[in-house]
Amino acid sequence: GTIEGAYFVKHGTSIRLSEQDLIDCSWGFGNNGCDGGEDFRAYQYIMKHNGIALEDAYGPYLQEDSFCHHDNTTKGTKILGYVNITEGDEEALRIAIATKGPVSVGIDAAHKGFLFYASGVFYDPDCGSSPEA
Repeated sequence: GTIEGAYFVKHGTSIRLSEQDLIDCSWGFGNNGCDGGEDFRAYQYIMKHNGIALEDAYGPYLQEDSFCHHDNTTKGTKILGYVNITEGDEEALRIAIATKGPVSVGIDAAHKGFLFYASGVFYDPDCGSSPEA
C-alpha cells in the first residue's frame, strides 16, 4: 500500500510489491509474520536489504508464514528513509499527507471487535484512541 502509493506518485506507474516478503523475512526486525508487526520495522527491513521484492518475483500473499527466500529476487523499489508521526497528532498527519504523500497508520488488530469485521468503516464503542484502550 504505502510504498506502492509513493512509487506511483513519484514515477506515474504502479508496481505490485510482495507482502509475503515482509511476512517471511522481517522477523529479525521485530515483526511476527502473520501474527503482526509494525510498519517502521518493515521499513527497516526494506532499507537493510536494499529493497522489497516484486510480487511476481517473490510470490503472492499466502495468508500464512513461509520460509524466507528473498536473496535472489528482483527488487521492486528501495526506500531511503521514513518519519514517525507523534501518535494522536492529527495535524501532523494532515501535514504529512499533504507534503509527503501516502502514509501508513497502525491499528490494534488484536482487538476483539475485529473477530467479526467484514468490510466498511470499523467501529467499536469499546475501542478508544489511546494506547491503553
